[in-house]
Amino acid sequence: MSCVSPKEMESADGAVYGFAMPNRCCTAFRDNRLRAVEYPLALEDRLEILVDGHLRGATMRSPGDDIHLAAGFCFTEGIIGSFDEIDSVDNFQTACGVSQTRIELRKYR
Repeated sequence: MSCVSPKEMESADGAVYGFAMPNRCCTAFRDNRLRAVEYPLALEDRLEILVDGHLRGATMRSPGDDIHLAAGFCFTEGIIGSFDEIDSVDNFQTACGVSQTRIELRKYR
């Protein structure tokens, strides 16, 4: 199995549209015996979504575009009716390593 390299994930203009998956050593049964093989594994991490200081959801996701993920979550869950209702969005990491996206809504709502 070939592994995805960061270079393969770049577009012609040099922009990166994904992230490289780290190789992990695994044990596989091949040719009637166990062998050590490397496979690329996708990264997945917990993300907590807070709106006006209240936890509104938690999801597992591939790290990357957390701000848009959290805004889309608020829209599809009916928390907001328009993205114009969002005043600010910030990413944080708690002391115990949990990723959070905190959304503050405009007060005129």
